[in-house]
Amino acid sequence: MPEYKADPETDTGSQSTKGEAVLKLKYTFDLVEVDDHIVAVPVSEGANTYHGVVKLNESAAFIFKLLQDETSEDAVVKSMLDEFDAPEESLVSAVHNCISELRNKDLLTE
Repeated sequence: MPEYKADPETDTGSQSTKGEAVLKLKYTFDLVEVDDHIVAVPVSEGANTYHGVVKLNESAAFIFKLLQDETSEDAVVKSMLDEFDAPEESLVSAVHNCISELRNKDLLTE
């Protein structure tokens, strides 16, 4: 099971140059808590196309929820700044890394 982690406390890395791209999850997911873990389970058309679940940490789950609607990487960062008490640089990196992982797994539309 892939696990996506966005850790605003420890992530470091480059900032995204695609801050204005419109992002959205390709499939509809329900977020479910299972034994102290958050799991994204595809529903509707996603259940027929994406076979599996996605294990998320708290920060990645927050990002995942935002990506259920059209948004931008910059907007996700702004929401993270409102929600989490962490340095902006760490949040930018965490968002960028999480979105990159979702892109690599072909879970985003742009």
